[in-house]
Amino acid sequence: MKTIIIILAALVSFNISFAQEKPDSVQTLVGEGGKITFFTGPFLRNKWFKNSSAVSAFGGGAGVYYNHTYYVYLQTTSFPIERGSNSNDKYILNALGVSVGYCFNHSRVLHFVAGSQIYYGAVTNNKDVNPDNNIKLNYLMLAPELYLEVNLLSYVRLYAGPSYYITIGNGSHDWVNAEFVNGFSFNFGLLVGKF
Repeated sequence: MKTIIIILAALVSFNISFAQEKPDSVQTLVGEGGKITFFTGPFLRNKWFKNSSAVSAFGGGAGVYYNHTYYVYLQTTSFPIERGSNSNDKYILNALGVSVGYCFNHSRVLHFVAGSQIYYGAVTNNKDVNPDNNIKLNYLMLAPELYLEVNLLSYVRLYAGPSYYITIGNGSHDWVNAEFVNGFSFNFGLLVGKF
């Protein structure tokens, strides 16, 4: 509880420092035209794989907003994959990519964000379980996404919403293949920055 109070106090003091900045301190892309602002934050993804229960994975990244509406968000995360109770049926899906999209009515407390994740995904074996089984499957993953976002403070946003992974690739090993990796994900995240 003390940790939560300390974090909230730090956020409030951080907000006061942002409020004292001048509006013209924001970088401009072209003359008096578009503005670029920066943000970062962690997220939690709950992903369902085919014929498997949901798994949770933490990740994070950093990105930019253009004119407070268009965004590019670089992200990375790793999903554990397992099937049944067989300890040798454990793999890891490492994903690195970018999310691009549009923020609707960003100045409202509640607003929607729509976009798509574009990931390079690599499935490898869990070396803690089976260090001798060296597999690597490479996939391209596309995931349309829709989020409800809340302006908690002027520099803090929370978001939640679904995405659906569409996986492209021919590589397969045992029961892991592109069709297995397809599926829904429900995502939660925190963004901190100058929006």
